[in-house]
Amino acid sequence: TGRIANGIQIFPGSVPIYDSTGNLLGGIGVSGDGVDQDDMISFLGVHNAGVLLRATIQGDVANAPIARRADKIPLPGQPGNVRLSYIRCPFSPFIDSNEQSPCNGK
Repeated sequence: TGRIANGIQIFPGSVPIYDSTGNLLGGIGVSGDGVDQDDMISFLGVHNAGVLLRATIQGDVANAPIARRADKIPLPGQPGNVRLSYIRCPFSPFIDSNEQSPCNGK
C-alpha cells in the first residue's frame, strides 16, 4: 500500500552533517514555509557553517559526501536507474538577487 513497514517518515528539510573525513557528526532539520525552502535552508546552512568555521576557527563540518547522497545510490531491485531525491532547492529563490540554483556544486 505504499507504507514504509518500519514507520520511518520521509519528509524534506533535514540533512546529515559530516566532517571532512566522512564521519557522520549529526544532522539538522528545519520546517517553515514550504518543503523546497526547508531543504534549501538546511543544506545551505550546513554548507555555509562549514565555510565560516574553516575560515575562522579551523572547524570542520560539511554536507554529506556526494557519493553518499541518496540521489547517487541506485535502489536495489528497481528497474532502470531509479534513485531517491536528496534535496531540492528552488530556482532563483532570493529576493533582490540574481543568484540561481544556489545549491548546485555544494
